[in-house]
Amino acid sequence: MDPRLLRYPDSKLSPDARWLLLQWSRDPGLSAPLTCRRLELYRRFGMAHQRGRLALNELGRKGTLIEEPVRSRRGRPISHIHVSSNFQTRLEDLNTTQKVELRPEIESFCEGVVSARASRSDQSRGLTAGEEQLRKLAPATCWLLAVLLAHAKAPGIVTRLGLRDLMTLTGMTKGKLRSQLSTLKKLGVIATSESGNRKRRGAVFMYSVYVLDLTHPLFSGKNPLGLAAFFIPDGGTGRENFISSFFDAATLKARLVKHESHIVEKIESAFSPPVSKSISLESKLISKGKDYFLRSLADYHQSAQSLLPALELSETTAESLIEVHNLGMSPILKAHLSSYVMKLLTHHWNEVEQCDGAPHEPIASIMSTIQRDCYSLASPENRDKEKFLENDFFTLLYRLILHTARKLQLCLRKLDTENECDFPNASFMIAPPLPEQKTPYRVVKVFFRSTWQLNQLQQRNRVCLIPRVNLSLPAALKALPSEITRELN
Repeated sequence: MDPRLLRYPDSKLSPDARWLLLQWSRDPGLSAPLTCRRLELYRRFGMAHQRGRLALNELGRKGTLIEEPVRSRRGRPISHIHVSSNFQTRLEDLNTTQKVELRPEIESFCEGVVSARASRSDQSRGLTAGEEQLRKLAPATCWLLAVLLAHAKAPGIVTRLGLRDLMTLTGMTKGKLRSQLSTLKKLGVIATSESGNRKRRGAVFMYSVYVLDLTHPLFSGKNPLGLAAFFIPDGGTGRENFISSFFDAATLKARLVKHESHIVEKIESAFSPPVSKSISLESKLISKGKDYFLRSLADYHQSAQSLLPALELSETTAESLIEVHNLGMSPILKAHLSSYVMKLLTHHWNEVEQCDGAPHEPIASIMSTIQRDCYSLASPENRDKEKFLENDFFTLLYRLILHTARKLQLCLRKLDTENECDFPNASFMIAPPLPEQKTPYRVVKVFFRSTWQLNQLQQRNRVCLIPRVNLSLPAALKALPSEITRELN
C-alpha cells in the first residue's frame, strides 16, 4: 500500500477513483501495469461494476491511468492499463514525513473489504457480522475511513483535521462528507466525535476530535479486547464522576475561586442586622441561620474538589477556564482532554504509574500537544513566547488529565485480579455512554494491536463502581435570592 495516496490533496478526485488507486497500490503496486479485462480489475479491487467503470473512466480522463486495448481473438476486450508517470511524480513530490501509525489497521481493513466483495456470489460461505458490514460499505465510506486511519494516532485519535482538509483529501462535498461521517458513527467505527469550534472571528479555535474504535470487527477478524472495564457511577445524587466530569469540576472550582469570598460576604450580610439594609430573606430561610448556607457552599466546593487533584488555581487560570465556558468551548476542550488521557495510558503507562502525587516534570510529548491544541484558549496576556511554556493554564490541563489517568490506572489494576493483563503494552479507549443509558456508565476498552498479543488474549469483562457527585447548585443555595448566587448559576 502506498500511504501517500491517503494524503494526496485533490478535491476534484472522487473517493471511488481514490479507492481504486489505493487497491492498485496494494496489489500489484502503482509502478506495475495490469493486463486484464475490466471486469476482472473491478473484482480484483473489490468494486461493483458500475462504480469501478466510473472510477476507471474518471482516472482515464484525468490522465492518471493510461489504458490501451490489447487484441483478443474471442470474448470481452482486454486492456493494458498503467498509472501515468506524471501522477507518480506528483505523489513523490508530497511531503510524507508523517508516519502512518495505524497502517496495519488500514491494510487489514482494505483486505477485508476486497475479500468480502470477492465472495459476494458465494452464498454458501458463512459470513461474520464484520464481513457483512464490509460488503455493504460504499467506496466513499471505505475511503473516508482509510483517510481517518491514516491521520490517526494510536489508540485511534484523529485531531487537527478540519472539514476542509477532509473535503480536499476525499473529494467529497460538505454534505456528502457529513453523511459519510454519520454512517461511520452509526456503525460504531467512530466511537465518539466532537466538531471543532471557532469563536471571536477565529481568534479562539480548536480542531475536531474523532475517536476510532480499533476493536471494531471491520479492522480485524479476531477480537483484540483484553479487558472491557465498565465504570458505573454508584451512590450520591448527581450524575458526574471523575471520568466524565473532571473538567466540569475544574470550571466550577474556577467560579468558586473567583466568587466564593464575595458570596460568603453576601450571605453574612443577608443575615446581619439591620435586615432592612441587607438582602431580604424569607422567614423560613432566616430560621435556618447563615451557617446552614455557608456549610452548603463549602460542601459544594468539596464536591468539585473530589474530582480534582490537589491544586491552587491562580486568578488568571480561573479566568481562562471561565472564559472557555462562556465562549461555549467546553465540549471540544473536554473531547481533547479525554483523548490526552487515552494517550497517557497507551504510551506512558509506566510513567503515569510512577506518579504518586509528588511534583514531577510533565511528559514532554503530552505537554507539547496540549500547548499546540489549546494555545488560543489561554489568556491573551500569557500567549507571548516568554510566558508560553510556563503558562499555568497548560499546567492545569496537564495535571487534570494526569490525575484522571492515574485514577483509571488504579481501578484497572484492581480489576485485573489475576494480574494477567499486560497494561504497559496495551492500548486504551474510553467509550462514551449510549444515549439510551439511564445510568451514564463509561466503558474503558483495553486492547492489543500486535499479532503476538492477540494470540495470548482471553477477553474479560469487569465492573467497577465509582463515586458520583452532584455539580449542580445545591437546593439550599438555590433557595437564596438570585442576587446572592448569580455567579454560580
